[in-house]
Amino acid sequence: MGLTTQQEAWHGGELFDMWERKDTPGDLYVTDSNRSESDSPRVDRDTGKAGALPLMISVLSPLSLIVGGVDVTPTAPKLRTIIAHLALRRNRVVAIESLVSEIWGQDPPVSATATLQTYMYQLRRIITQSGLNSKEILLTKPVGYELRLGPTELDLDIFRSLVDQARGHLQEGADEAALDVVTKALDMCPTAPLNDVIGGEIIDSCLGQIAESVLQAVELRIEAKLRLGYHQEIVAELKSLCAEHPYHENLHAKLMVGLQRTGRRSDALVVYQTIRRNLQDELGIDPSASLQELQRKILTADSSAVSEIESAWQTRETISPAQLPGNIAEFTGREAEIEQLGRLLTPDQNTLAPTVVTLTGSPGTGKSALAVRVCHEIRERFCHGQLYADLGGGTVEPYQVLGRFLRGAGFKGEEIPADLDERSQLFRSWTGQHEVLILLDNAGSRAQVRPLLTSRPGSTVLITGTQLAVGGLEGARSFRLDAPSLNECVAILSSMVGVERMAGEEDVARDIARSCDQLPVALRIVAAKLTTGVYTSLTEAAQRLADPEARLEELRFGEWDIRETYSVGYRLLDGQGRKALTMMAISDLTSMTSVRIAELCGWSRLQADRVLTQLKQLRFLRSVAAGIGPGSYIMPPLVRSFIDDLMNGDIAIVRAVGT
Repeated sequence: MGLTTQQEAWHGGELFDMWERKDTPGDLYVTDSNRSESDSPRVDRDTGKAGALPLMISVLSPLSLIVGGVDVTPTAPKLRTIIAHLALRRNRVVAIESLVSEIWGQDPPVSATATLQTYMYQLRRIITQSGLNSKEILLTKPVGYELRLGPTELDLDIFRSLVDQARGHLQEGADEAALDVVTKALDMCPTAPLNDVIGGEIIDSCLGQIAESVLQAVELRIEAKLRLGYHQEIVAELKSLCAEHPYHENLHAKLMVGLQRTGRRSDALVVYQTIRRNLQDELGIDPSASLQELQRKILTADSSAVSEIESAWQTRETISPAQLPGNIAEFTGREAEIEQLGRLLTPDQNTLAPTVVTLTGSPGTGKSALAVRVCHEIRERFCHGQLYADLGGGTVEPYQVLGRFLRGAGFKGEEIPADLDERSQLFRSWTGQHEVLILLDNAGSRAQVRPLLTSRPGSTVLITGTQLAVGGLEGARSFRLDAPSLNECVAILSSMVGVERMAGEEDVARDIARSCDQLPVALRIVAAKLTTGVYTSLTEAAQRLADPEARLEELRFGEWDIRETYSVGYRLLDGQGRKALTMMAISDLTSMTSVRIAELCGWSRLQADRVLTQLKQLRFLRSVAAGIGPGSYIMPPLVRSFIDDLMNGDIAIVRAVGT
């Protein structure tokens, strides 16, 4: 099968040649001087020769799979869907159920899993027959499959790198270079992406994100042309784009500036009235303050002021905030949770509202770490940026967070209102024009997060907190995270202290995990003591943690203290919840039912059930399926140590939890 003109240009000509050329803009393409070990060409395990057969996959136009310049793209529709899905979610595990849903929808056949395995075998055979080692490229995982691609093996990654370079050139004032690079990027998109692939919800969602990325690249090209004085040339293109995107303020602002600079001030004012009417009639909102100011300056024929406003607008539009915390290198396990949460966070193309997800669980179960990992997995879908705030369990005011968000989006201090409601309105206006990912970590209440939400369809908000704090938030999907299993705890500990140190010590590690109530935050404390020499071995750590009276003190290192983890949950309990824990500790009970707690506390059965549910949600109690009786709960040893510590008169902790 021959190559298309675009594929020849990419694989055998200009774009692919830039992979080795020194005149490549920036650091996009890997050369001998900047190649890292992880970026090394593929090595044939049979011959030991590297870099013989380059692999290229295209999703920006019709699907293509190219190996060594030869098109080996299969024709079977479902196999093409699988390749597209794996490529769009490259370098991460795609669950079997996700692939099944993508291929067959909500009503898969009974044989779907077996048929999927057959398709994967066919894909492996295609890769192998092309001269590549399929075991290095298509990985089988316990819950699904992973397609491993390098930084120059998918055209979408090359495209996005070029766009990032163009944005950087604009920020540095290198307008000619920006125009050259972004034009090369857009030349990679001659047709609609994957227009020959039948996709499901995931592919359709990714295609929406690609379309947004292409539009952003078009905006950057127009911006560069505006700066270079090509005003007449861009007016016609902008008119078409504004008709296609009637609520897009940035495009309308650029059209207003282009018309004003070509002496068509009245036409520029008509453009403003058109978008104002669109926003008010369809969305019930006014144009942003910046667009209103631009209209006012054009109206008064203040050319210098128009230039100042345009400059501020350009600066803001070239900024894409990237505020996510760094990814956690030793994060391990949770593959199923990563896949499930990633699917929940995928925007629905048919919805008129943003995607909002609450990630709930008791303190210390690893909500923040999972949230950061998943956000890094999906961040590339949000070309306008990612915003992050630690809400401190309710201690950080939304007013402060909005100020940081708006400054991160490029607003100057004098442009940010002093009133909370006005800040929230400005934030909604900005996010209403930008598809962003927002991570609100450690939220303390539903009221705290409401002013920080966007209204833009296609945007995603992930909120972490306890069920009591953020459960039931209007319009939000819910995902509950439980503590990891014992085996997962062993893997977590191994990732932090090293595989060599764990060799032959798995049973000891399980004892440590039990003493830590399987809480990742407690395991991190143990790992820190092991890596700094406080504990000389896993055996010593297990022995010292085995003492119930010393366990709380052992789980304390630097700024980490397991008491504070439990204190966060204890603060959320009402008086009845605290009373129940105290009565259990005083009575020295190892298990509890609603009948027994009602007797101890003088409550009705209904009151007791409510309190026990609250305590279970915060992991102070754990339900027991069998052996004690239906509706029974036990108090984990580490929780008992915490309650005993409170009752023994540790005034600092008592004050910290508000008793």
